[in-house]
Amino acid sequence: MAHQRLCQRCAAINASWSHNSNDAITAGHIARQYAHHSNVSPSLSLMKMQSLPEELLDAILSQLDARSRLQVFRTSKLLATALLRVVPRIQLIYPTQHDVIGQHLCELAPSLTEALQKRQQPKLHLTLQPASCLTDAIMQRHRAEPAAAASVKKHRVAMMLQAVPLCGAVDSLTIKWLWNLQLPWEPVFSAALAASFPSLTSLTFSYGRLSIGQLATAISHPLLLPKLLHLDIDGITITHKGQLGRSPFIGSRLQTLSLNADVDVEGEPELLSGLLPLPPTLTQLEVKGSYRGSWDWDRTAAAVSSLTQLQQLRLTDENRGLYKTGLGPMALLSALAHLPSLHTLQMSEYVVGQEQLGALLALTQITSLQVQRFSGLTSSWASTPCSWRQLEVNWMDWVTAAYLPLHSLTHPLRLPGVGWWHMPEQGHCGPAD
Repeated sequence: MAHQRLCQRCAAINASWSHNSNDAITAGHIARQYAHHSNVSPSLSLMKMQSLPEELLDAILSQLDARSRLQVFRTSKLLATALLRVVPRIQLIYPTQHDVIGQHLCELAPSLTEALQKRQQPKLHLTLQPASCLTDAIMQRHRAEPAAAASVKKHRVAMMLQAVPLCGAVDSLTIKWLWNLQLPWEPVFSAALAASFPSLTSLTFSYGRLSIGQLATAISHPLLLPKLLHLDIDGITITHKGQLGRSPFIGSRLQTLSLNADVDVEGEPELLSGLLPLPPTLTQLEVKGSYRGSWDWDRTAAAVSSLTQLQQLRLTDENRGLYKTGLGPMALLSALAHLPSLHTLQMSEYVVGQEQLGALLALTQITSLQVQRFSGLTSSWASTPCSWRQLEVNWMDWVTAAYLPLHSLTHPLRLPGVGWWHMPEQGHCGPAD
């Protein structure tokens, strides 16, 4: 029964971890032998694996494919805990409907928490997520009893974060919630993260609604803020209404920041409102425009102009209509001239015109560029000095290609839309011959 509960806890274990030691050859051979014999006598192969020395067993388990790992995990407590020692990614769904008994929650199986507590290496990416049936129930209750639902939400989040009381191997954590359901975040939750995961350097919030104040609370704990280097806001609705306007990143040392977020329809229409200034320590920044928001190019330019350590910038427009060629993006291109370390610029929906191409070529620090297409070029730039080593263009016609300075490329030109040709003078697209 205990092992059955252990299997229920870990909804997905996905791994691809390799060794550089001499044991890798032996482990790879035994793993292949296991895969071969498991088709004939899986129980016999698994019994043999249980008798192997721990170091060799770990080496073998790390090289199994996902299907074999799942079979091994369900076999015995010994092999299940052995897998927990080596897999680089674990998704833990807790609590589930089986854990809720009245007003109380069942704790995780001791064997699971013990295995994670003992693990120090290799580093682990852990995903914590409550069962969807529980969050769906909270959403339904919120419509009828908002106050009661708020209390339940806090209790569920607290239990989810306390599922693993201590694991020094976790350096990357993802917290998944429910789309459009407010994620209640309090200072005690950040304290729990700092205590449970002392090696944490990367944090992802996935789905749900989060206010700027709650985001600031989540990352500003004194034991968490100095160590947090990577923050990913994935599918989150950022609420601005009623905020004081103070950036949530004050004092942070973030190196990478990804903002794949929407904005609240009742709040500010622009994503970066309330998030500025961005951390000056950033080396990578990704901003994905929301479905409801719009690009404020002046604000975007101001946001990045002081990021002198920035090396990679990626801007994506979900609307595919607010992100066009014209005077607006020129403000951003002018700001990029002040970023000497910037070598990669990805603007996958950006349509580059004659003036914008000149501004891009003036950014001689850029060696890798991605754009939607080039349009309206009135003269050739083919022999113009260019710093580009890599170029990706989603759509390209042969006339435009002849106008571009492709002589500097050291990598193959990437054309994801190569199966289509484009006739700019007719505005028509059709399949290539």
